[in-house]
Amino acid sequence: MDQGSAPRRFATGINVALQILLAGALAVFANLGIQRWHPSRLDLSRSDYYKLSGKTTELLKSLREPVEVIVFFQPDSRDPITQKVFDDIQNLLGEYRNVSTQVKVRYVDPDRDPVSAEKFAKEYGVRVPNVVVFVHKGRNKFVQVNDLVEFDRMSPYGGGGRIRAFKGEQQFTSAIQNVLEEKQAKVCFLEGHGEGGFEDFDPRAGFSKISTLIRRDNLKLEKLNLAAAQSVPKDCDVLVVCGPQKPFVDFELKAISDFLSANGRVLLLLDGFRYDTGIEKLLAEYGVKAGNDVLLIRIRDRLGGEALLTSVPCGDYATHPVTDSLRTEEITSLFPVARSVDAATANDPARRVTVLVRSLEGSWAETDVTKLQREQKAQFDDKDRKGPVPVGVAVEPSAAGDVEREGMRLVVFGSSRFIRNDALAGGNADLFMNALNWLLKRQQLLGIAAKTPQEFNLTLNAFQRRGIFLTMVVGIPAAVAGIGFVVWVRRRK
Repeated sequence: MDQGSAPRRFATGINVALQILLAGALAVFANLGIQRWHPSRLDLSRSDYYKLSGKTTELLKSLREPVEVIVFFQPDSRDPITQKVFDDIQNLLGEYRNVSTQVKVRYVDPDRDPVSAEKFAKEYGVRVPNVVVFVHKGRNKFVQVNDLVEFDRMSPYGGGGRIRAFKGEQQFTSAIQNVLEEKQAKVCFLEGHGEGGFEDFDPRAGFSKISTLIRRDNLKLEKLNLAAAQSVPKDCDVLVVCGPQKPFVDFELKAISDFLSANGRVLLLLDGFRYDTGIEKLLAEYGVKAGNDVLLIRIRDRLGGEALLTSVPCGDYATHPVTDSLRTEEITSLFPVARSVDAATANDPARRVTVLVRSLEGSWAETDVTKLQREQKAQFDDKDRKGPVPVGVAVEPSAAGDVEREGMRLVVFGSSRFIRNDALAGGNADLFMNALNWLLKRQQLLGIAAKTPQEFNLTLNAFQRRGIFLTMVVGIPAAVAGIGFVVWVRRRK
């Protein structure tokens, strides 16, 4: 045997190893350089799961000062749902940082870094992990995990076993917009006519849950009684009239009319069986017709009989900033005890009235309300209005083209109960918050649809499962052993 062959083989091996290390180092530095001077990411998922919307990209590119994002999270590999949400948060925030270097992300894990976790908890008053905090110039916005995901209630795992939709971009973009706003917008809830109050915590009839969502959007809530104030304050950005049960007096209607005439914004929620509030005359002046009816739908129950319901599903959405995200995701809203709300037949060239949402097929607007209340029965006839029935409209000054319109804005829904504590399911909360943000002209918070995770199931028969088992457990190890045996034999020779 050649005595010099061993040193030569050793030198050759060293040379190859050094070349591999050099190539790897060049690849790493090239990648770092590209990411530093020309960063790019590619979403290869079928549904563009992490791809940012144009509204988010526009907002991020407009950032001139840092926005800190603190992810206070405790991932658990034993909990696939929590781990999935954490992975989605990481990937999504990576897309945010890729668009703007002003987005500064920091992760705090209570298990790995308890000191930082304790410091964070004291500074922000958060004791329970799994929250994302956005910080800018002393203004904070908290996004809870429950705000990020919608669970499939029909899940075979008991109601929380599957993520139906991930609303990360929707919530994160909203949070950034909120902390950037120096002025906190004020939302005034009218009282004095039996309206629903935002401080009512009744689990069924209260409105405290929707008020929590409003506050999370960096909005200030105040009560307003026109009998005492005589007018709508100038610093009121949106006036909410939530289910009036008693009539308005003339000076109150004039105060609301004056507010609208001065480019005010009003969100009005009416109810079925309440037709004498006086607000209907004011709505007619703005091209809105509130019907003296109640929406009904007849369904078959589990026993094969029929049931008459006053809670009517609505999912026929218009193309409008208030409803675009709901229409895209095909999310149904549920309107309890609603009356029809439609655009008046007479067209006013000075205003645009858009029907936002209609009830589904099979419903109708019952006009014989007295009989319905007396007998708890109803049958569709030629006096009633066949569904789909409009239950919500938006009013704004008309303008040519798609330019941003100035002036008053008005949104009217035919039910106030759709935002009660016991009704915030489906698209109800999103519909209300979209309407509120549209009135406030917070366009960045509209039209960002939730993302639906795609599940890929691999179905194998018994023969295929046995083949995979034999390949992985027997075939591959046997092949490796065979190659090793051949090499050993050749070296022996």
